[in-house]
Amino acid sequence: MRYLVTTLLFLTFLNHIYAQRSPMLVPYRIGDKWGFSDTSGKVILQAVYDYANAFSDYKNISAARQLAIVQQDGNMFSIDRNGNRNAAAGLDYREYAVIENKIFEIVVDSKYKYKIFANGKQVTTVDYDGISAYDSIIRAFAVWKDHKTGVIGTDGKIIVPVKFEDLGVNCKKSTRARIVWDAYIKISEKKEEVKSVLFTQINKSGKLPELCPTQTEMLVDETAYEKTTESKLKEKTGVDKLRILKEKKLAVIEKDGKQGILLYDSLFFYFKSHYKINSYSSVMPGNCAQGNAAANKAYIIIEDKGKFGIINEKEEMVLPAEYDGISKEYEFYFPEHYFLLRKENKEGVFILTGTGKLVAPKYEKLIGTSSFSKSGNCLFLLFHFKTEKGSGYVGENGFEYYKDE
Repeated sequence: MRYLVTTLLFLTFLNHIYAQRSPMLVPYRIGDKWGFSDTSGKVILQAVYDYANAFSDYKNISAARQLAIVQQDGNMFSIDRNGNRNAAAGLDYREYAVIENKIFEIVVDSKYKYKIFANGKQVTTVDYDGISAYDSIIRAFAVWKDHKTGVIGTDGKIIVPVKFEDLGVNCKKSTRARIVWDAYIKISEKKEEVKSVLFTQINKSGKLPELCPTQTEMLVDETAYEKTTESKLKEKTGVDKLRILKEKKLAVIEKDGKQGILLYDSLFFYFKSHYKINSYSSVMPGNCAQGNAAANKAYIIIEDKGKFGIINEKEEMVLPAEYDGISKEYEFYFPEHYFLLRKENKEGVFILTGTGKLVAPKYEKLIGTSSFSKSGNCLFLLFHFKTEKGSGYVGENGFEYYKDE
């Protein structure tokens, strides 16, 4: 089970890129079996699996092609939204890859031979001893057979013959204002003989497709705040003391004996009370609060007499200082969207929307996060908690997607 949970965390990595979906399907546990429900808790796919992960929500992948990894009778495999297997029965899931708007699934059979499936069809015509995807940029797979390695494309055809002892592909980015990707392959038939080949040069012969296409991407401009040192920012703002917090767009400031915060290099807020401001304070993401005049601009974790709470930039108490701990949790995805709460050895979350949402700390432990798109850039967050009788998902709406029988 540990391998499954660790592997499945990868599936949520690309969920920060969204397109509107309908309806959302959430893993739903009934007793010790898992199925899927909509966000209201209505069961859509019956609870017949030993474990289930959330459906993929990748950019440009239509709802009909979304997949979820489930476990049944000791085997892992993917299913579509109708419960149909993506790969043939008897094949065990190993890895996902999203390339060119397609989901590629690497599976292994009972003889430990590897294959690739996409859109329910087998891509490979040769069984390999191992297959691994490079990433979404390098549109190819490393393969191994009889202790030799090579490269195949997304169509299953050989790009680099499977006859080398060592092979690697690197995408190097420049330090200039633009990122330029170049693909190199390192080939070694003998341990002492290593040579590098520029793939764009190989591609001129017409024999090999580009694995790592040359592409130019504008670097995201850093904010003026991120480029400014603490000393320069202190001089610019005229405060007596200034300490930049981990999120970099928030600083603790002091002036004339008053403590406060500085947001985005321009917004000053001073507090009447001298709370101890925790270093994991965070600026509210704001992606679902645009146009809401009542939306908070920041949530600040404060410590008072050994207990933790949350205030906003107006020093209004959002959560009273009665929690044993409040922090950003970087172990899981979407840490910018919630605080982890701890109270009396239980855990919950505070969701950083414009007005804030509380999932009370009554669960054993947070063990994962996932999300779906709602509208625009807004997310529907799912929190996977360990519970007294197993585990289950809890939505940002507070709904518990499990029933203990």
